[in-house]
Amino acid sequence: MPRLNANQLNQAMGMIVAGQKQRDVAERFGVVHATIGRAWRRFQTTNSVTYRHGGGRERATSARTDRLIQFEARRRRTITAPEIAANLERANIAAVSDKTIRRRLHASNLKSRRPAKHLPLGREHRRARREFADEHLGWNAEWENVIFTDESRFRLRGSDGRIRVWREQGERYLEHCMVEEEPYGGGSVTVWGGIYRGGRTELVVFENDTVNAERYLNRILRPIILPLARQRGHDFIYMDDNARPHRAHVVNNFFEEENINRMVWPARSPDLNPIEHVWDALGRRLKKRVVKPNFLNELAAAVAEEWPLIEQQIIDNCIFSMQRRCQAVLRARGGPTRY
Repeated sequence: MPRLNANQLNQAMGMIVAGQKQRDVAERFGVVHATIGRAWRRFQTTNSVTYRHGGGRERATSARTDRLIQFEARRRRTITAPEIAANLERANIAAVSDKTIRRRLHASNLKSRRPAKHLPLGREHRRARREFADEHLGWNAEWENVIFTDESRFRLRGSDGRIRVWREQGERYLEHCMVEEEPYGGGSVTVWGGIYRGGRTELVVFENDTVNAERYLNRILRPIILPLARQRGHDFIYMDDNARPHRAHVVNNFFEEENINRMVWPARSPDLNPIEHVWDALGRRLKKRVVKPNFLNELAAAVAEEWPLIEQQIIDNCIFSMQRRCQAVLRARGGPTRY
C-alpha cells in the first residue's frame, strides 16, 4: 500500500473539510480507509498532516553526524569505533556509544576487516618501482626469457590466526575453546626455486641452514643456473631480489665472469615477482595433504614432493601477469598493488 506524501495528505484533508466522505477520499488516493482516518485524527489534533514519531527512543545521531562518522572512518582507516565516539563527544557533536558508531558504519557498508599488508615504501623505493614498471611495460614475449627466483619459508605448524570458535561468555579459557600453538610454528624450512615460461627449476631445500652467499653460489647458481643459462643462450635473463646473499661480491663476480644477464630489480617489490603466487599455491597443496608432516625432515620431503606437482599452467599464468603488474604499479604511482 503506498504511503501518501505531505502534498497528497493536504489534498485529502481539504477534500474532507469540503464535505467528502473519508471512504471516497481513500478510494481516490488508492489507500485503505484507515490511512485517511488516522491522517484526519492527526489533522484535528495537531492541525498538521506531518507523520508523528512512533514509539521507541529517538535516533541518537542526525544525518549530518552520520556523515561525520563515515568521514572519520574513511579519513583514517585504522581508527577505532571508541576513538570516533570520543572525537564526537570532545567536539560536542554527539554523545554516543561505540556500538552506535559501528551500526552507522555498517549501514554505510563500512565494516571492520583485516588489512592487507605490504612492505614500507619510501620515496626512493616508489621511484625505482615506477622506473622499472615504465621500462618493462612494453615487454610481452621478452618475459619468456626471464627466470624468476626467490626463497620462501614454510612452517611446520601454520598460523591459526583465522580460526574461530563458537563459545559463550566466560568460556574463553575452556580447553575445547582454545587452539594449540607451538612457539615459532614448531620450526621451518627455507626453500629456493625458480620459474620460467614452460618450466621450473628443481627445488633446493635448506632444512637446517640459512641461505648465505656461499650456499647461494655453490648450491644454486653453479649447479642449477649456470647450465640453464648456457642451455637457453644469450636471451637468458636471471631475476633475483636484493637480499644480501644475492648481492655479495662473490655472487656479482660470478655473473660477470659467466656473462649472465641479470635483471635490475627494485627493492621491496614482492608484488612484482610472480613466483610469490607460486609459493602460495605450494602452501595450499601442503595444507591439503591427508598426512600432515610432524617433523622438519617430513616437512622438507613434503615440500619437495609437492613442488613438481604444481600445474605448469599456474606458473605460466603468473608470468603472463607481468604486464598487468607493471600497469598496477604505475597506477599506484609506485605504491603497493593488489598483487
